[in-house]
Amino acid sequence: MTDDDSLHLATAHGFAKRKEWLEAHASLERMSPELRTALAVLALKVQIFYALEKWEMMEIVARTLPNGLPDETHWMVTWVISKRKVGGDEVANAILADYIPALPKHGMTHYALGKLAFSMGDHKTADAFFKRTFELAPGIRLKALDDTELDKFWEAI
Repeated sequence: MTDDDSLHLATAHGFAKRKEWLEAHASLERMSPELRTALAVLALKVQIFYALEKWEMMEIVARTLPNGLPDETHWMVTWVISKRKVGGDEVANAILADYIPALPKHGMTHYALGKLAFSMGDHKTADAFFKRTFELAPGIRLKALDDTELDKFWEAI
């Protein structure tokens, strides 16, 4: 990475911290073309597109990150969220069904997917994710019970 590219990436991060999303994106676009596809740049682009609600662009970028960063499973969740925004619940559910067997034993990933399934109205899948969450990381149970986004889930069971 050249000094100019490092400066553009650092500048983009600075803009992103201040929630100046268009400026952050412009800084990334000033980088060398071959570096615009670096995982660190793509990860920042996903954050920018999410903040700008550019779901199609977010989905295009987000789908590459689970493959490039397989141990960072939050990118898979990000990809599913973007697919849901672009293609709807059925598309997101199909992706989840494909990825569930390959999920690592990471409680927070299952928790995030449970919340996503619940938000899509799939209570059965959400319940399965939460059960697996609590098996993998029992300490998350208190966080889940205090999570206001899940109040209706807890009332229903």
